Amino acid sequence: MSTLPIGLKISLLSIPLLLGCVRQEKENLYSLVQLRGLWPAEENAFRASRGVFRPKRVRYVDRFQENILFRGAYPGVEGKIVYLRLDSAMKSQTPTKKYPYPKEKEVIFISLMNHLQEAADLHAEVQFFARKQHAPPGYVLNLPVMEAITKPEKFPKAIRYAIAKKLPTFSLIPIWTEQIRSLLIQKTQNPRIIYIHCFRGIDRTGTMVAAYQMRYMGKSYEEARKESTEMAKLGPREDIFFYSIWAIQWYALYLREGLNMRHIGNIDEL
Repeated sequence: MSTLPIGLKISLLSIPLLLGCVRQEKENLYSLVQLRGLWPAEENAFRASRGVFRPKRVRYVDRFQENILFRGAYPGVEGKIVYLRLDSAMKSQTPTKKYPYPKEKEVIFISLMNHLQEAADLHAEVQFFARKQHAPPGYVLNLPVMEAITKPEKFPKAIRYAIAKKLPTFSLIPIWTEQIRSLLIQKTQNPRIIYIHCFRGIDRTGTMVAAYQMRYMGKSYEEARKESTEMAKLGPREDIFFYSIWAIQWYALYLREGLNMRHIGNIDEL
């Protein structure tokens, strides 16, 4: 009779299952490499111009007193940060029932981009705040996000739930989500504006905003996914990419099974 602790048994059982999933998903993994490095023609065209800032992708997410959280796409054109256009877009999206959009403020760009394919864009953001000529007080916080390489349903339910409960040990999404919330509720001298973004403002941003909404805004998985789908259609696409959907599913399982947040409700096909 084995005397291995149940946690270790689950971990050992998970290894072959995970390897099997990776083998089964090799086509998806190849697609992930294409999407993150060898982009398809339409993505190459988008990146060749260093992006085109799209104000319609700027959306209000949440607030804590005078501090406000927004989401959107990379706020640059041809390697230059178009802050005035971003500022105008955020102001237009701000509910004004109690606290109006502040004139004097600290601004934090939470960039979900990575240093492999997006180093120049990250550098432009850092330099924007460093020069201080046309920038408000603030800084860039780089929280690079890599989503999930396999879907939760590939695992038997018991293993799936056990893995989900340990999500913070192998995914940064729970840690980044807590950090975003901490920045929002922190008391500051001037109101704080937080702008969370990836390059297009759809997939990685959709993942993190869905995670935040489920964790701190009481939204169910279905409600959070509905918004991510609506934002993807501005792309225009029918939905966010599969690896972002899987990441949201894993995080929803973590909240529901690990933190007992029952408002998460049903999760796609699980």
